[in-house]
Amino acid sequence: MNTKQLVAAVALALTAGATEASPTDAPDSDTFETGLSRSEVIADLHLAQRAGLGKFDTAEHDSPDYRRAQAIYLRLRNGPAFEEEVRRVAAKRHEDVGRGAITKTASQ
Repeated sequence: MNTKQLVAAVALALTAGATEASPTDAPDSDTFETGLSRSEVIADLHLAQRAGLGKFDTAEHDSPDYRRAQAIYLRLRNGPAFEEEVRRVAAKRHEDVGRGAITKTASQ
């Protein structure tokens, strides 16, 4: 799975339960129906890449190596590494994260 596919997969996963909205319904902020800021989505992608999920093709999702990478990702995503990465990304983007909007958990 290349980076474009990984980004698409993360975006799809994050919007899976979102309600349909027209472009005129889009909020003015960086938060959409998923409740995640852009910094949180970017941080999530960085953790998936750090865990090594980007090197797998969808056909490999049953492999032991993929499951190990996914376990690493979930550990990173559900631990302090996610908040640290969100803060790093937000600082780089000059985005305020002091509002407590950091989402703590990822689904399996």
